[in-house]
Amino acid sequence: MTKKKGTKDIKGFLKFDPSRLAKILIQAKKLLADAAVNTSRVVLLEVLKSTGLPIETGSARKTQV
Repeated sequence: MTKKKGTKDIKGFLKFDPSRLAKILIQAKKLLADAAVNTSRVVLLEVLKSTGLPIETGSARKTQV
């Protein structure tokens, strides 16, 4: 029988499986950090565009040789 998390807090739901909880919390923290970087990148681009100067952007792939 599989337990369902529903709206329970993840820490309470996985209190008997600390290794799994640790992995999930690490992944969640990484995703939040990635989101923060992407948001900062978008805001920075908008601020630079507002200067009226010509702006050129590219993907990271173009810088990898």
